[in-house]
Amino acid sequence: MLLPLAASLYAQKDLKTRATQVGIDERGYYHSIQVNGEQILGGKQPGQPGGSDWSWTTPCPGRFAVRLKVEGDGAIENPQFTTPEGVIKFPCTVKEHQYLLYTFDGKAVVTDKNYNVVQTVVPEGEALMPAGTSAVSFSCSLISEDAPDVVIRFMTLGEPETVEVR
Repeated sequence: MLLPLAASLYAQKDLKTRATQVGIDERGYYHSIQVNGEQILGGKQPGQPGGSDWSWTTPCPGRFAVRLKVEGDGAIENPQFTTPEGVIKFPCTVKEHQYLLYTFDGKAVVTDKNYNVVQTVVPEGEALMPAGTSAVSFSCSLISEDAPDVVIRFMTLGEPETVEVR
């Protein structure tokens, strides 16, 4: 069976921001490592930018995919990701219980909680993920009185590898 080698980053943005990097070790087991994040959105006023930075390690260079979810009350606009190889901005508003989905082929949509497309988004710019360890930054504007939680999952895609199924 061939499966794509993937790495992902899960980061929940709230007053106690945490980011966990998930990967596959040499034996094929998933493992996670707790890494530090910075506070985002808490204490911000509507229209004021929020953001966070992570250290990201991947053996898979190139394009990446993102799944961003806004949880709780509130909304964000113009989410943006910066890597050492570019900046990509999504000119849209993501409201509570909505997703911003950015695929490996460069397409982006905002969906409701049932993945029904609410808006097609045309990303501005391009960002690639280099192999190795690099900094990744997220920023957005808060457009509501309430500070929502923003859950972000990065995915990188590598060459398929054979996995033995028992």
